[in-house]
Amino acid sequence: MATPAKAYDRHHLPRMIEGLFVGPGQVVRAAPLRFPSAVLPRLSTDPIRDAELTCLDLVQVATINPPEDWAWSVLSDVGRYGWGHTIGLDLHEPWRFVTWTYGTPRTYSIAYGPLVAYEDIATAYGPDAAGCARSDYKSIQLVLTYVP
Repeated sequence: MATPAKAYDRHHLPRMIEGLFVGPGQVVRAAPLRFPSAVLPRLSTDPIRDAELTCLDLVQVATINPPEDWAWSVLSDVGRYGWGHTIGLDLHEPWRFVTWTYGTPRTYSIAYGPLVAYEDIATAYGPDAAGCARSDYKSIQLVLTYVP
């Protein structure tokens, strides 16, 4: 049985990597003041050393309480049609993920990984991740491959 999730900070999850999804033809000149996107690597990976990471796709969603705020949420399969990067991946466009988490910019190519069931999220990603995932739909996993 999965460990119950702790109350998580809606603006941060442990081990998450904030960054930008960058589509074809888009150029990134500098890190933004606030990152609109993030991924959460599997517990079994070392994001500093591994050239390939399997991650949950995290998106920002508006909250009702508190109003006019937002929280990170794990993107479910049913929600994939509302985000530019997943729409682009569905159209077989080459998208990238850029992060400044490790000091200098790192770029990863991205592709879909297998969908993950809610029941498997706590084991693979931790109880905090399960606490912000939908239980009624499978979640999106992305495979990030480091581009030197």
